[in-house]
Amino acid sequence: MSLRLKLLLLGLATLVLPWGGCQYAREMESALREGEENSLQAVSQTIAASLQGRTDLLYRESLPPADAPDPLTRGLPATPSCRAARMISGRSR
Repeated sequence: MSLRLKLLLLGLATLVLPWGGCQYAREMESALREGEENSLQAVSQTIAASLQGRTDLLYRESLPPADAPDPLTRGLPATPSCRAARMISGRSR
């Protein structure tokens, strides 16, 4: 076997090995994704079956009326003070 043929085979092997590794990684990823999907589907079906007809577990409190104040702004004045407005706009005395 000549040196050229040996080098050619070595070059082909160095090209095939990374390709094979990439194919293996792709197949492993798809298998893991499929397993994760099946697991999530089983969990969601179990949760749905356990909550079937149990709306008291889903909705513990009734929704606030549409005209109710926002809980994040409760207790704040309706209009900002002059000092707060200056701080927001970047001008200060």
